[in-house]
Amino acid sequence: HSVVFVLSGAAYETAAEAAYVQSQGGLALAQDPSNCFEPVAAEALVKLGGKTADIPTLANMVLEYFKR
Repeated sequence: HSVVFVLSGAAYETAAEAAYVQSQGGLALAQDPSNCFEPVAAEALVKLGGKTADIPTLANMVLEYFKR
């Protein structure tokens, strides 16, 4: 199992790498862009199918992912 977090940042190219992890069965999560200091990377991941949420919800999503 693999999980990738994309938090605040402008490195949009990391979104493609995170989306690849998701395409291989992993989980790609982005901090809610509205809560990011710099939302570029998070918005890019969302466009590629990554899920977004606030930080506490992301933590719960990871816990649920590893319970399966």
